[in-house]
Amino acid sequence: MNFLEAISRFSNNFVYFAATEPWYVVSYYILQTIGWAIFLPLVWAGALIAYLLARRGHYLWKNVKWCFLAIDVPKANEQTPKAVENIFNQLAGSHKTPDYEERNWHGHMPYWFSFEIVSIEGYIQFIIGTPRKRRDLIESIIYAQYPDAEITEVEDYTKSFPTQYPDKEWEVFGAEYVNAQDPLYPIKTYEDFEHAGAEEGTFKDPMAAFLEVFTRMGRGEHLWVQFLVKPLETSFLKAGGLKLVKKLIGAKVEVKAHPLHALAVIPGKIIDAVIDAFFTKEGLKPEKNKNDAPHSLMLFLSPGEKEKVEAVEHKIDKLPFGIKIRFIYIARHEVFNRARVSYGLTGAFKQYTSGHNGIKPESKKTMTKTHFFFKQMRDDWRRTKIVSAYKNRSRWIGILEWPLNAEELATLWHFPILTVKAPLLKKTEAKRVEPPISLPVEGGYLRPKPFAEHSPEAPPFDPHKGGPPKGSPPSNLPV
Repeated sequence: MNFLEAISRFSNNFVYFAATEPWYVVSYYILQTIGWAIFLPLVWAGALIAYLLARRGHYLWKNVKWCFLAIDVPKANEQTPKAVENIFNQLAGSHKTPDYEERNWHGHMPYWFSFEIVSIEGYIQFIIGTPRKRRDLIESIIYAQYPDAEITEVEDYTKSFPTQYPDKEWEVFGAEYVNAQDPLYPIKTYEDFEHAGAEEGTFKDPMAAFLEVFTRMGRGEHLWVQFLVKPLETSFLKAGGLKLVKKLIGAKVEVKAHPLHALAVIPGKIIDAVIDAFFTKEGLKPEKNKNDAPHSLMLFLSPGEKEKVEAVEHKIDKLPFGIKIRFIYIARHEVFNRARVSYGLTGAFKQYTSGHNGIKPESKKTMTKTHFFFKQMRDDWRRTKIVSAYKNRSRWIGILEWPLNAEELATLWHFPILTVKAPLLKKTEAKRVEPPISLPVEGGYLRPKPFAEHSPEAPPFDPHKGGPPKGSPPSNLPV
């Protein structure tokens, strides 16, 4: 076979292949000519994402050093959750919107905080985890609402427990909590627990149910509940909330059309114009009346629907926060009792169920209890995952954050009032007050008396020289 015959056979085979498998030929031609234009954006996007993740990881490693503050309030605490709502409102001031350089070059990430309630074998403690750079902020807003509180920096109580499971000594049960409905609908807040009866207390603190579960922990049992809180933009809930309100009252909701939508509807408009021009009689055309536009359905809503609209509007008027709720029950194998925590804690969260929304455990992805295939292996993997997330105060492991406003957040995490009886809850024993100014100490007084060195005493009174005695009114006092 000479060279010309080989070329001829190859050409015939290629023509046959192109005729029977045209898509292969077209794909090969595209990859040969403009393949770089397809893969280059993908490579560029992947490299950009990897760069941003690396910069943000470096930013967190450099700037976020956690410290943990144990908060103890006086036993005679009469403050309602309104004080804690004010704390969260002040905490919202720590939010900062990064500019382009901070976000993409420095990898700026917003700070978040961990509000925790822990029971160590029945001993209950309120703890706030904060980046060390925000410690002064946390202390100042706590003292602003609770001047007699005691704040003590403590070690991370999770360090002494293993992260990898199964473990020979410890067993773990845990999960995260989510909204039962659309998070734009509010849960029940502390205002819904207020009663005006004379015999009953004015405020039925929902924290009592939580602390009752915490006090049930015995020797070798630990229960931790964590609220990760990240301040959001003030207008974060506004757009979605107003759209939901318009939908509920029947108002027209503007939907942004795709840029190509205007071109896509041109043929339909042309056809409609032709039909109207040649096939529709003038007398049969319906007259357009401006008054025929649909009215708002607000007047026709039921009382329950009106209440729902008002509840959504009330929620979006408060400052928003991104939140993650997770709990961990860790105990020694011989005393482990999952039912004690599972039903009690879930029942405590059920208090906040309103006619619009509620809080429920997320069982499909985070709860350390699976079914069917590879059950033990999947349970151990979930235990390791949720314990690691809790220890690292991670916002990324588990389900996505969901929004709550300051009022809802204060309802979930606040210091119990005086009527809540929890014998092992750590509280300050006495009210803290400043010492008196004239308290004598070594070397003089605690504080110098004003003008003590520059105010000589008056000379003693001499009756032979006349004049008013010391301490008597002056002689020229008008009467």
